[in-house]
Amino acid sequence: MKSMKRASPRTSTIRRARRCSVSPADDRTRSPLQEYDLLSCTIRFFMAAIFGIFIDIVIACLAGVVVLMGYRPGFGWLLPVLAAVPLVWGALGIFFFNDMLDLAGEIVERFFLFWR
Repeated sequence: MKSMKRASPRTSTIRRARRCSVSPADDRTRSPLQEYDLLSCTIRFFMAAIFGIFIDIVIACLAGVVVLMGYRPGFGWLLPVLAAVPLVWGALGIFFFNDMLDLAGEIVERFFLFWR
């Protein structure tokens, strides 16, 4: 009978590493702790807060339309809302940034499909 030669543990580890090599798509996924470093959280906060400023512009335009229609509402609510919206969007953007990007992409896609 022929004697079977077993592979050394080091060789099998190298083979396993070749089979499980990291593809470029997997390179983008990071561990959850690396996603919440200070720089990443700061960038997410400011990018989401910029979107909150856009929402502020829409709210201010709606308040202007209400005034142009002849209504005289009190504007005591407007300044706190305009200050709070970017802060809330920024805080949500830290933890739900990818979901917010997906939602914004769907809104833009449907908007342009509507105007075709």
